[in-house]
Amino acid sequence: MKFLCVVGKKRSGKDTVADFIIAEHPLSTKYALAAPIKEALNYAYNCKNLHQKSGVELTREHFDGTDPLTGLDYDREKPINISNSDAIDLMQAAVKYLEQIIGLKQKRTLSSSINSQIDTLLWKTSDFWCVRRFMQVLGTDIVVNMIDTQFWNRCMLNEFLDSDSKDTPYFIISDIRQEHEIQLMRDLGATVIFVEREDGINKNRIDDHITEAGLVPQSSDIVIKNCGSLGDLKQKILEVI
Repeated sequence: MKFLCVVGKKRSGKDTVADFIIAEHPLSTKYALAAPIKEALNYAYNCKNLHQKSGVELTREHFDGTDPLTGLDYDREKPINISNSDAIDLMQAAVKYLEQIIGLKQKRTLSSSINSQIDTLLWKTSDFWCVRRFMQVLGTDIVVNMIDTQFWNRCMLNEFLDSDSKDTPYFIISDIRQEHEIQLMRDLGATVIFVEREDGINKNRIDDHITEAGLVPQSSDIVIKNCGSLGDLKQKILEVI
C-alpha cells in the first residue's frame, strides 16, 4: 500500500480528487485527519444539548458538509448562535471524549489544566461560531497547540496499520493542511498532490486561520490546477497516478 496525500485550501477540490482515485482504485482507503475531530465535536454538541440553545440540529453528516435530510451541501460556515460559554463547554466535552475514546493524553508539564486553558482561549473571543470554526479550534488551537502536535498524525498511522494490505493500492489522506502533517507524509515517501483553484470561489470568505494559510509544493510534488470541469479534473488526476 502506498501513501498518497491531497493538499489544498477549502473548496479547492481535495475530496473530489480523492473520490476520483477511489473510483479508479476501489480497494484504496480514504482517510481524513479531521475524522476524529468531527466525531468528538458531534458527540460533544449533542451530549451538551447545544441544539436547544442554538436552535440548530447537528449530526455527523453536517460536520462532513452534508445535509442528511436533503443530501445537499451543508454550509459549514453558517453562523451557529451559541455563547462563548457554551463553546467552552463544547470544547471541554470534546477533549474529554478524545481522552476517553481515542487516547489523547495531556502533557504532565502543563502549568494549568486544559479546561482552564480552553476557558482563557475562548472566553473573550469575538468571532462567530460555526462548524468549520469548531473544527479549527478543537483540531489546531487546542489539541495541536496545547496538547499534542502529532496526535492527529498518530490517529492516521493507527488507521493505516489497521487497514494495511497488499491488495490495497493507496491509503489516501484527503485533508493535509499543516506543515507538520505534510512533512510526515514526505518522510513516509508519500505521493503529494496539490489541488489549486483560483477562480474566485473563496474570495468572498476570508479565513485567516493557520489551517487555511496554504502550503508550498516542492519540486517532487504533483500540482493540479482545478480550473475546468469535473471531467477535466478527473482526466488530470488519472494522468498522474
